[in-house]
Amino acid sequence: MSRLLFIGPDHGDAVGGREQLSRLHEQALGDVLGGEIDVIRLTKSRAGIGAALSGRIDGVTREAEARILDHIERRGVGRVWLDGSNLGVLARAIKQRFPEVEVLCFFHNIEPRFFWGAFRQRPGARALGVLAATFAAERTAARFSDRLVALNARDAAAIERWHGRAATDLLSMAIADGWQGEAPATATGSLLFVGGSFYANTAGIAWFAREVAP
Repeated sequence: MSRLLFIGPDHGDAVGGREQLSRLHEQALGDVLGGEIDVIRLTKSRAGIGAALSGRIDGVTREAEARILDHIERRGVGRVWLDGSNLGVLARAIKQRFPEVEVLCFFHNIEPRFFWGAFRQRPGARALGVLAATFAAERTAARFSDRLVALNARDAAAIERWHGRAATDLLSMAIADGWQGEAPATATGSLLFVGGSFYANTAGIAWFAREVAP
């Protein structure tokens, strides 16, 4: 089984759902491959407008790209897991340099759909620029990756709507079970919603309060 290179952002101490899922995927892939896995973490840096609009976002600099290509050649990597459709520029660079290397891209989200919602919620030049940059990156990922891995059938359909190509695989959301205490004997009937105050969360909790809570 060929060596796999896992590429994703450096989450630091972040503990959100996306970060937990990334760490779980990395661990599971390492278990399946018996340790035949390398990991490269990208550090976010401020990109120029031209670079961002071409899809070079979230640490995908030319320097990082060159380091990754060198690593693939030096280590004999046969497959690459891109942890996020925002890394599409890397998919293109890898396939152009190493057409035989299999590139798998995991879509944590349909980024243009998400940032289109953000733009509609608060229009502005910055929101429009972020939308354009994420669309360029994700369109490149959809074009150059061998396998497109979506969270669910809804996201798979959205990938096809936005980019004209269907997802090849579904891999549902999961979080490692870290609970170590005893389960409560009875439910309290209360629910605590914790999340960032951005449009998708506020709309979601409003829907829950209106449609589910009663």
